[in-house]
Amino acid sequence: MGRRILFAALQALVLLLWTGNGAGAQEVCGTNLEISGPHDRALAETAAALRLDHATAFVRVTTFVNQRGRLPDCYLTKRQARDRGWRPGRNLWDSAPGAAIGGNRFHNRERRLPADFDGRYVEADLDFAGTKRRGARRLVFVEQETGGWTLWVTLDHYDSFVRIDPR
Repeated sequence: MGRRILFAALQALVLLLWTGNGAGAQEVCGTNLEISGPHDRALAETAAALRLDHATAFVRVTTFVNQRGRLPDCYLTKRQARDRGWRPGRNLWDSAPGAAIGGNRFHNRERRLPADFDGRYVEADLDFAGTKRRGARRLVFVEQETGGWTLWVTLDHYDSFVRIDPR
């Protein structure tokens, strides 16, 4: 029985990491970060509650942003991705294996986040695993005037947000 569970877990891991584009398995942006924080367990529970596909990447990216105030290097702005040959509607991993789009300004046009920080929000893709579509899941974050970071997740492309506490 134990071997079956282990085998099933290994199969699930391979499926999560498989790009599906013939290039072999790639790690989702953030998965390989060597970073942790005191609230990793709470962030993992949040990822599970949000039904994120790549909880480890979520925990490590949110911890990275909170500790360092920027996204990990595996994130590319849209301009950086275009400079590498990516175009919307194409698979980013064909041009930049393992990368995700992030670092662009989020303008809060929908007015669903506090207006105090308009023009300072930054967005990043979540759960991107090398497909033609980036999906609807995003991390949005902003630096507080008093220091520290406030983070939100949207699962429905900015229709609603859940505030995340990475501390």
